[in-house]
Formats: sequence, structure tokens, C-alpha cells
Amino acid sequence: MFRILEAQRRACGAGRGTPLVAVLVAAAALCWAAAVCAAWDIIDHSVIFDDVGNVNSSAVRSCADGEGGMIVAMVDANAFPRVWLSRLDHTGTKLWGDQGTAIPWSIGADDQLVPMDVAPDGSGGAYCAFMESWPSGNYIVMTHVTAAGVFDWKTYVSGCGTPTDMMYPDIVLEATEDGGVIVGWLNAVLSDEKVVVAKVDASGALLWLTPIEPGVHTVFLTVTWRMVPDGQGGVLVSCWDYPYPAPYRTYVQRVSGAGTLLWGANGTTLDPTYFYGIRPIAQDGSGGAWVGQRDAGADEIRIQHIDAAGSPTLAGGGVAALPYSYAEPVLCEDGGGGVFIVTAYDGGDSGDDLAGQHVDAAGGLAWGTSGITIADLPGRQMDPHICHDGFGGLIVGWVDWFWVETGAEINRLPSGKRLDAFGTVLWDRAPLWW
Repeated sequence: MFRILEAQRRACGAGRGTPLVAVLVAAAALCWAAAVCAAWDIIDHSVIFDDVGNVNSSAVRSCADGEGGMIVAMVDANAFPRVWLSRLDHTGTKLWGDQGTAIPWSIGADDQLVPMDVAPDGSGGAYCAFMESWPSGNYIVMTHVTAAGVFDWKTYVSGCGTPTDMMYPDIVLEATEDGGVIVGWLNAVLSDEKVVVAKVDASGALLWLTPIEPGVHTVFLTVTWRMVPDGQGGVLVSCWDYPYPAPYRTYVQRVSGAGTLLWGANGTTLDPTYFYGIRPIAQDGSGGAWVGQRDAGADEIRIQHIDAAGSPTLAGGGVAALPYSYAEPVLCEDGGGGVFIVTAYDGGDSGDDLAGQHVDAAGGLAWGTSGITIADLPGRQMDPHICHDGFGGLIVGWVDWFWVETGAEINRLPSGKRLDAFGTVLWDRAPLWW
């Protein structure tokens, strides 16, 4: 569900499923998340897909449709596995019928259709990418559905290993203003693990394919990564890896809309002193990037800025934004050149809590040296997702886990909060019961 929040972040310039026969995604979530662009009320929920089979709960994704609504993709993992897409308008009305639109299943392929991602095409339609597994190997597949909900085309972008050495490729899509789409995935092949980025145009033609290869990896599944748009038609990719026996490292690469590596063959390497765990990245609005790193030794999260040319701008390995290294932070741009950071931390008796920070364009800590508390209710506050609100502020979504006196979990409540640029709460813990 919180995938919608990320989608709204994309839509403003900048979902998780449930194992039920019918996929229930709350229209209320759409209305709540859409507060990024407009103030809506939480009103109701809607069944997006009717009885279509056995939903794979790990493969439900959503994005904004660019016209105030949303697009949802899911995998029907029955005897004939297929990807289904549905589009809802701003009222929650299904535009592509009760069942949505099915992507044709490839006869002979195995039932592995995840992971996947979905992105708008800029005209009301959708792109959807997933991995298709065959006895001979795995392939990244890109598909397109028109604004009318009609299946348009399906193309094989690239091979990505064999079933024996390939894990999940972590597919990420970013739509481009020219109507195309950039897809990135982790090519997790033993001794040749790397992130690959490619662009497909509106007709399904592959325009370019660019591997990001900072070095050879001899240990399997040592790379974690994240991809976001650079705001100028390309993408920013952050990677954290452990190329044994070399030490951990963090590197960031910018890929242009033409597929060129703009920050050198190996990207920009961040200060290795602050090495622990990396993926979070956000654009700065000018072609540069903000990157977060967890420093377990000093128990803090550090933020570094990289300019459009690929040079770090903050001395000392970046600014210590929050005094926690408990969990990986999430980042998003603030719309004015700075960045917001939210992370979970150990709140003691209250369980996992959430803290946030606003770093301005010059690297200053707008919310004090220790940041501010976002949520500290009894139980656990988990899985934060964030986006800027279009007015210099921040919207945070997370899941509250409530406890009875014996300590057993009794409920989960997706919640949200909106803060302005100074950290003042504008609305607090808007709940959506699930």
C-alpha cells in the first residue's frame, strides 16, 4: 500500500498485497497518499481485482497514473501464472474492468514472474516489468498496456542468468518524459554480479543497455542497490557491495537518458569510513544526489551530497543527520535542493520508533542535531515510506504494530503524518485500518 506513496512522490515531480483470493487495496489509501498533491478525505476501500485466482502477496505493485488515479499490478500465481494490471481513477472507479488486463502467459515458461515493478507511460497507460524464468535461463520482460486497458506489447529486454545461479533481480522502473521507460535490475550471476540499466521506448524497442560494473564480485549476492530518477531524463543508482576480499564500499552512478555513464566507469565512491549498509538515495533536483550511509561504529546515519558532476560536496564524509544506525533510512528530495531522512530506531519500552531529519541544500540540519521524533507509540512503527508534499514539507507513511498486555501482536494499522519544512506537524497519524 505504501508503494502508492512512492508513486505519488514520482508523480509530483519529484502496495503491498495480501494473500486473499480477491486483492483488497484500499481506495482510502489512494486518497490518503494523494494528499501529496491534493487534500483528500479517507472515505472507503475498494476491491481492485475480483476473483482471479491465487494472488502472490509478494508481487503487488502500484504507481500513480499521472491523472490523479493509480495503476496496480499483481501476479496471479495459479496453474497458469499471469501478471494482471488494473487502473483506478481518483474516485476509486476501476477503468479497466473488474478483472483488469492480463499480460499473456508465455507457454513453456516456469511460474516465476516476480519480482516486478510498474510505471506510468505518461498517457494513462502503464509499463510493467518482471522476470520470466525458462529452463534455459531467466529474462527481464517489459510489457505495455494502453490507457484503455488493452494489452499492447511484450518484449524481452535481456537475459539475466540461469535458474541455478539467479536470485531475484530487484527490478525498478522509472518513466521518462519522452514516453519511454528506464528499467534497472540486479544481474545476480555468480562472479559477475552487477546492476544493469536499460531504456525501452513507447513501441517496445530497446534503445540502450548499460551495465554498471565497478568491479568483479566473487561472492554471490553481495550487492544492494537503489535507483531513482535524476530529474533530467536519466537515473541515479546507488550500490553497496562487499567484493571479497576487498572491504565494503559505497558507490553512486549517474546514467544519462542516452545510457551514458556520467560519473566515470566506476562511479563516485563515498568515504569508506562510513560503510555499513547502503541503498537510500534521492535526487537533488539539479542532476546530483543525496546518499545515506549507516555508521554502526558511531551509531549514526550520515548524509552525503554529490553534485551533478559526480563530486561529493560535504567534507568529513558528509553530515551526521541522525544519532541512530539501527535500520536503513529512507530518503526523499524536499523539492528545494535538500533532502528528508526517516529511520526506525530502538525506542526501548515503546518498541521500534521513527525519527526524521531535514537536511537543507547547503547540508544544514533544519531539525536540530538529533532530528525529531516522528512516531513513538507503544508497539512497533515499521516500514516507513516518505515523499515530499509539494510545498516544502514531508509526508510519512508507516505501519503501527499494536500489542496486548501479554506482548502478542493484535493489529496492524497503516498510518501517516504530514510535517512542514520546519518539522511542525500539519496532520498527525491519519490512520487506515486494514
